[in-house]
Amino acid sequence: MLCCLAGGTPATRLAVCKGCCIICPMKSKPLLFFVLGVLLIVGGVLSAVQIDARQRFNTRGWEPTFPSHVDDTGMPRACTNATLEQYDGERLPWALDTIAEGGFVWVRQRFTWADIEPAPGDFRWEAWDRIVAGARARDLRLIAVLDTAPAWAGMPPDPEAFARFARALAARYGNTITYYQIWHNPNLGDAWGGHADAYGYTELLSQAARAIRAADPDARILLGSLAPNVEVGERNYAEDVFLEMLYVAGAAPYFDVVAVQPYGFFTGPDDRRVERDVLNLSRAILVREVLEARGEGHKAVWSSHFGWNSKPAGWPGAASIWGAMDDVTQASYTVAALDRAEREWPWMGVMCVNGFQPRPEATARDVPDAEEHWGFALVGPDNAPRAVYDAVQRWATRAHRATPGYYVASTPLAAFEGAWTLGPEGADIGQSGDRVTLAFEGTGVALTVRRGPYRAFLFVTVDGEPAPALPRDRDGRAYVVLYDPLASEATVPLAEHLPYGPHTVEVVAERGWGQWALVDWRVANQPDIVAYRYGLACLAVLGVAGLVLAIVAGRHVDWGALGRVVSGAWLRLHEWVQV
Repeated sequence: MLCCLAGGTPATRLAVCKGCCIICPMKSKPLLFFVLGVLLIVGGVLSAVQIDARQRFNTRGWEPTFPSHVDDTGMPRACTNATLEQYDGERLPWALDTIAEGGFVWVRQRFTWADIEPAPGDFRWEAWDRIVAGARARDLRLIAVLDTAPAWAGMPPDPEAFARFARALAARYGNTITYYQIWHNPNLGDAWGGHADAYGYTELLSQAARAIRAADPDARILLGSLAPNVEVGERNYAEDVFLEMLYVAGAAPYFDVVAVQPYGFFTGPDDRRVERDVLNLSRAILVREVLEARGEGHKAVWSSHFGWNSKPAGWPGAASIWGAMDDVTQASYTVAALDRAEREWPWMGVMCVNGFQPRPEATARDVPDAEEHWGFALVGPDNAPRAVYDAVQRWATRAHRATPGYYVASTPLAAFEGAWTLGPEGADIGQSGDRVTLAFEGTGVALTVRRGPYRAFLFVTVDGEPAPALPRDRDGRAYVVLYDPLASEATVPLAEHLPYGPHTVEVVAERGWGQWALVDWRVANQPDIVAYRYGLACLAVLGVAGLVLAIVAGRHVDWGALGRVVSGAWLRLHEWVQV
């Protein structure tokens, strides 16, 4: 302000001051304003980086657009681990009935090689026949886990002998079992003769996969369940490290699904840290990212074990190494984990709670494996369902909707009315007026259509209103064109950026038969990016303001010889370049 008051009469000085009250301080202390401008720029950039990092942290593992096709997903998730061979003829029906009544669709059951083939060629199937028959009678789907080598097969086991066992099992049960898991915890030395060996396991996997597929052409192969581990040493390997090693060893053609064990340990399902040295539910994302990096994003990740430990009163062993909490928290965490997978992980398929009941002899172990721990059990030692069983039962038996993910057109979640024909290629229209309704939960829905050489349309509503992402005809109807002389396929968004929650999409056909027009549905959960974008926009304005302030103030700073060089270069620039 001093420059405004220098010279002239008081009235003149006052008039001049009113006109330059903003510029004058900048001229009197230009270095201060230059520094302020630089600070605004730096602060804006650093804040933008922080906001972006927070957004990436909160949405890591999500598919922000409509999910791509991932095999072995879009099916019921509810699964439990069980050791059904422990139950005699009278108790087995009780165990299977209790599992089915809990809303579980899948049972992960070990078919222990050592028990089935105690001597070479001496197969003893009786106990397993009862299990398979009982599961089939209740429409329970078995995940057969092939592991535990007999003493005669050595450790690590002989791959050829294991393949013969695998082929015999698939030949016997292939009409009931589709999913076969090859070994358990292959990334831990304890499961492989003292040192985990990616090449040795790949040899076992490859021979077993070929043998199973030869006996059961519809078989799907699960990679041995990768145990949660933070090591990268010779004895044990973290899940993502071991999976990378398996790719190097050539294992890719021999598995269809990767299995992980994302136990919650000491934090809840909302712990979003994705780090190799952090044991939590989010570890599953590390494995998913390996699949994507290897160009195998079409392969699903299944959770062979997950859960939280609630140690029953009077447990005789040592303190749990898996964390501890009360029954109510255990139950709420388990359901919240299932909810999170449905909302955010369309690449996650079946999720097996650990477990139904451990084997009785596990009670006496001092440091039990999580698989054999009563603290994870759905049903207690007294055969009474625990709180976690009741919570999962309510979750599994609720009204089902299509949650974020990929679904074949003929999914049971879609209700068809009219003369539709459903098949492997999708859904074929039978006549004009055929309609299909899909209840979904998410923020958007898309439909993949197969176009044909004749005039045809689909008219679409979402929540009773014309689909917002589609064009409208003169009658205000939202439509999808099914005409294309090249008979191409296209994924067409029907609605986007809806409030997350339950919605209903209805599709009515006008012509279009004979081309299997409906291929698949895709439900999205698009992260809310409004606040994120507004934050970045505000910081951009702040950065530009800082830049302008730094330029204007910098022109009034005495920069000495350097300033004169820079000023001369600046003045030689064209006016528009300066702007």
